[in-house]
Amino acid sequence: MKRHKSVLKRRLMYLLITICTLFSVILIVANTAYSRIAESKVIQRTQRNLAQAAGYLSLLMDQARESAQYISKAQEVVHFANAKVPTIYEKYIAMRRIGKEITLMAQLNTNLDSIFVYFEEAGLMATSIYGDYLAETLEDTEVYRALDTMHEYTGSVNFIQDERICKKGILSFLVKANSYNPEIHSPVYIMINFDEEKIYKILKDMESSTSSTPILQAASGEVLSAQDKSLLGQPFPLYGEGDDGYEEERWHSRKVHVFYNNQYASVFRLLYIMDSGDIQLEQSLLSGFIGGVLLLFIGAGLTMHHLYYHGVYHPLIRLVAFMRETEKGDLSKRIEVDREDKFGYLYSACNEMLEKIDTLVKTTHQQDELRRRMEIRQLQKQIDPHFLYNTLDTVNWMARRHNVPEISKIVLSLSKLYQNAFNRGKLLVSYGEAVESSKCYLDIQKYRFYDKLEYQIEVNPALENCRILNLLLQSVVENAVIHGMDDMERKVMILIENQYVAEDDSVVFRVTDTGKGMSEEKLALQIKRLGCDAPASNSGLTNVQRRIKLYYGPQYGLSIYSRLGEGTRVEMHIPRMSGDRNPAAWEDEQ
Repeated sequence: MKRHKSVLKRRLMYLLITICTLFSVILIVANTAYSRIAESKVIQRTQRNLAQAAGYLSLLMDQARESAQYISKAQEVVHFANAKVPTIYEKYIAMRRIGKEITLMAQLNTNLDSIFVYFEEAGLMATSIYGDYLAETLEDTEVYRALDTMHEYTGSVNFIQDERICKKGILSFLVKANSYNPEIHSPVYIMINFDEEKIYKILKDMESSTSSTPILQAASGEVLSAQDKSLLGQPFPLYGEGDDGYEEERWHSRKVHVFYNNQYASVFRLLYIMDSGDIQLEQSLLSGFIGGVLLLFIGAGLTMHHLYYHGVYHPLIRLVAFMRETEKGDLSKRIEVDREDKFGYLYSACNEMLEKIDTLVKTTHQQDELRRRMEIRQLQKQIDPHFLYNTLDTVNWMARRHNVPEISKIVLSLSKLYQNAFNRGKLLVSYGEAVESSKCYLDIQKYRFYDKLEYQIEVNPALENCRILNLLLQSVVENAVIHGMDDMERKVMILIENQYVAEDDSVVFRVTDTGKGMSEEKLALQIKRLGCDAPASNSGLTNVQRRIKLYYGPQYGLSIYSRLGEGTRVEMHIPRMSGDRNPAAWEDEQ
């Protein structure tokens, strides 16, 4: 027996030595192989993030270039730039029109901070948010110094820290207007400005550690944006001759990897300085993880072998069998404790655990019942949703009692409007309910605009029971009132109509107003915003467009037609959804 035990111990020792040797070899090979793989992955990920950031910044520069092209071809800019000796009144009118145009452009493009247009011969500068400036008041500003040092016809990006006008740091895309429009015969400078803090937030998204530093450079090497604000406007070394890559060097007495992206080097360069230790950290962590897993595996194997060697198999199987019995739901059973070793303690602990679980189940059931009763009481304390309608009814009664029919009609329209808007929490309403909500809204607005607003509703009665998203039609009607009635002195007519399209079993709603309409440029800009997928706009029609495409599908949506001085027509194309169909089933079909 002793000899048998000695043989088993020697075999166990040989097995342990073999496993440890194999583990050491695997660990060394895995660590060597993964060191290169981990470093390559970190480099590829960093270069990919750098390329994405550079692509986004390039889109911003393209927007700035398009804005500068549009301004240089604007009729007001060309006319004022070529005016020989404009009078003071002509200067005032021209600056007012140009300021209004660039203000609208800056408001529509939320990425822009501001727009400056400087007419050198007239000695005037129009801005989108800071008013107009004379050349005399600009001489001591950083903006004027930037204009004074610009002699190139191609666009360039500069950092400007001006406390007189901007009162913050900006990245300015500078260009001469005649580089885009040769019809301009006098020096006109256009500055499309971005907030430096917002640009840095884009760069900050690339940071992988606190020691990493992103830097945006101008084509000449000047720092445009960085975490260290003392670097802004200062020259910084240029890295790399290709589109992208990295270099290893020492920076601030530490070894770093300098990643660069020069895809758009004619306008800007992008750097990302990363501690070399950050790259090595990932491979060290994974090497430790691999070693830990292998050690855990070996330790677990040896432990299992030791337990089996000392006769653990039978008590373990007994415990497993007992647990399978308790899985059937009978928590009253107990395992017999007939051992004084660890398994005896485990049996006792198992019995105690079952007893606690049984008690916990009963307690949880009681708590659930108590919670349910408390929720019912809490719901009973909530305000009755009919309180609002009862209040409006009281106001209506008082208005009729005091012989004020206008207030009574407004209250009735408002009550119907809220009833349809709440719709008892339902997502869809009938066409009839949607038209009724729009009619109530127009009735209220008629009291606001008196005799300047009229409306007409011509809808197909056969479509009255079809279903539509709640508040969809009303939002289009509200847009027609808000923009159609803006600064209008004459009467405006709003027409609501719908039409069934048999080709694709759909319906087209048309909301037409005879208001002031839109210019071709503003119409093109609005159509472009409707086609944009990014939820960056607060426009009412843009939100309606997103709701339609999200719920009905990309083939449906809004179309806009407008002429300046004649009015605007908005067409809403949606699928026909009859009132007898289940909304959930319809969504499954879509």
